[in-house]
Amino acid sequence: WRVALLLLACPNALGLASLMRVPEPSDGPCPTSTAASSDAGGRAGGGAAAAGSTAADFRRILATPHYLAAIVGKICINFAIAGFSDWYGSFLQRYLGASVAATGITVGGITALAGIGGTALGAKTANRFERCVPSAAFLVPAAFTVPAAAMAMLALNWRDGLARANLLLFGAQFCLWTHSGPIHTVSLSVLPPELRTPSNALWMLLVQLLGEVPSPPVVGAISDAAGSLVTGMQTLWMSMLLGGGVWLLGFCLLSPVRFKADSDAAGAKATFSSLLQPHPP
Repeated sequence: WRVALLLLACPNALGLASLMRVPEPSDGPCPTSTAASSDAGGRAGGGAAAAGSTAADFRRILATPHYLAAIVGKICINFAIAGFSDWYGSFLQRYLGASVAATGITVGGITALAGIGGTALGAKTANRFERCVPSAAFLVPAAFTVPAAAMAMLALNWRDGLARANLLLFGAQFCLWTHSGPIHTVSLSVLPPELRTPSNALWMLLVQLLGEVPSPPVVGAISDAAGSLVTGMQTLWMSMLLGGGVWLLGFCLLSPVRFKADSDAAGAKATFSSLLQPHPP
């Protein structure tokens, strides 16, 4: 395992070194949403002069309903992703007779490929629907959690061959990762610019602390109590549905999120995908 860790560390070191050559981005118009102006409203007026303490910033961030809905759903989704990443290999070995080497390659490959494809599909789908559906960035990920949870449940309970189980897991992960672009865009766009950096730090902290870290031990504890790993892993597809339900509530109950750019007044049109691209100087 030491050799494996060293092999993983080398590309990371090269990537970090390459960042030293990346120029600082120039200041340009910040993409905002209509929800940011309605929810953050007067709070954004202070700008940099109203920076305040970190604790005060965090309170303002968590008081934004759209951000709160986005992060609570994300915590549920990452609970499921971490649980499958940690326990699915053991599931394949215990119930379907897979080898240790095969499960490592399979689970890693499925997560990587499904993550890339699902993220691209989610961004494209949200971009298409945002023109006619308010808060499509909430609705699209919520809708995709339904087939994701269904396929995850079948992968755990319909144990009729290794290939079928892996195919179902790939489908579940593919649908699940469609949330990445839309939900991250919501979490940033509904806040005033001076809160976006601390909001990103708070996002990573809470998602790790409440979603990814407790997931493996919770599944393990339930499995030990029930005497079955499958029983413990049932919580994972339920967590997917819970996250999707939170985003669906955000779509139904919160003010619509429609994205725009500061240059809209000049006639430029912004789309969901444009928020993920750097703005020209």
